This record gives sequence, C-alpha cells and structure tokens, in this order.
Amino acid sequence: MNNTKKTMAFLVTALMIQSCVPGYVSVRPTYSHHIRPERPSSFHIWVGDGWKYHRKSRAYTERSGHWTAPKHKKSYQEGQ
Repeated sequence: MNNTKKTMAFLVTALMIQSCVPGYVSVRPTYSHHIRPERPSSFHIWVGDGWKYHRKSRAYTERSGHWTAPKHKKSYQEGQ
C-alpha cells in the first residue's frame, strides 16, 4: 500500500472514530408539559414527546408529541 492510500485510510478511520463520540450537554433542559390533542381516528397512534440532538450546535431541541397514521398497516409498540 503506498503512502497516499495509507494516509487516506488513516483520515477515514479518524473521521469515523470522531463521529462516534457522544455529545456533552452542559445545561439541563427544562421540563415542559404538553397536552395531547384528541385522537383523529382509531387508526392513529401517538408518538410521544422527545429530545433530538443536533451535532453541529451540540444542543437538544424538544419535539412535542403528535398523532400519526402508521404506514402499511404495521403495528406500533412504544419503547420503554
């Protein structure tokens, strides 16, 4: 393997390792309460509130829950 290929392999490996490093949150997010609206139909399922992490800004944003209709008649079970 020549030096260029070794260098490229090293850079790719370094980038992959860095992308796996977890983010650090220095400020604890505040809790907010959301009211669940009425269910649109018996086919809709509730997808609960949650947090989404953004790597660039290293910040979490809160996502409120919402009703959604599952695609392809799949079943849904909420995580624990």
